[in-house]
Amino acid sequence: MVIKRLSDEDRRRIDGIIEAHGRHMSQRDLAHRAGCSLGYVNKRIRQLVPDRVPVAEFDGTGRDRSASRIERLVELRDALFGLMRQTGGRDLARLSREYRATLADIAGIAGSRTQHLVP
Repeated sequence: MVIKRLSDEDRRRIDGIIEAHGRHMSQRDLAHRAGCSLGYVNKRIRQLVPDRVPVAEFDGTGRDRSASRIERLVELRDALFGLMRQTGGRDLARLSREYRATLADIAGIAGSRTQHLVP
């Protein structure tokens, strides 16, 4: 693989791609689209957005990531429950496994506080 030096124009183009698509694309997809390495994309993201969540962890909803773990699990539980009501077959089995695992995580965190288990 040939490594080339990036010009200022290349850097500006890559920064533009990161800023335009960073909220809905993974770092790997950004690197592919920009035609540069994954390491360079990660480095630029850290430089451009040092105080926010890395792109790969962004959930796309725009909600505050400072919510507690149990609040995020409760949101996941509610979303899975809604999807389970709408689907069937293999998807239902897969969603059920994920739903049960989420309930187990909530129960493990909440301990005796079981108000979070039932939607």
